Amino acid sequence: MDVPASAAGPAWRQFLSTQTHTILACDFFTVDTVLLKRLYVLGSRER
Repeated sequence: MDVPASAAGPAWRQFLSTQTHTILACDFFTVDTVLLKRLYVLGSRER
């Protein structure tokens, strides 16, 4: 059985270690204010 061309690339750990300078962590959350308003926030952080 031959390995598909898409699986012939680097392992997941190797891929992540070479891409660490461009990886972003994102999170979506809400903040309730004192005036009973709800703010929706999308935050991101570069590694």
